[in-house]
Amino acid sequence: MFGKVIGSISEPVGCEGATSEIIVGRISDGGIIEIFVNGQGLGLSHPYGDGVVNILLSMGIEMIPLDANGNVLTIESLAINDLAERAHFINHTNQYKQIQIVLGDASQVENNYTPENQSFNYDLATQITTFCLAPA
Repeated sequence: MFGKVIGSISEPVGCEGATSEIIVGRISDGGIIEIFVNGQGLGLSHPYGDGVVNILLSMGIEMIPLDANGNVLTIESLAINDLAERAHFINHTNQYKQIQIVLGDASQVENNYTPENQSFNYDLATQITTFCLAPA
């Protein structure tokens, strides 16, 4: 399932035009989603309140909650008042990371606020969002 080789790093199919970070939305803690990293599901959960942020961090991916204006929110502030509208994903590894977001009862994750990352795809029929993060 790999595409072209760039230096010594293989670029997976579908990762053309990927950058090491992306901001997508809508991702709030009010709905349930499942995030997959390179095909590995992290389980259905609230994206910020159920430990997904820490699981992603252990995989070398930072997921930072942002409000509608792109301001950084703390996990603590989300517990009090869920103002999250976007998520900023950053790859801190030397490998490509393919991300897939499958909805439970959450809003559609259909917006890419980082047009430089051209790997973003939202499938209207399945409501599944996919994108890649290039190596750091």
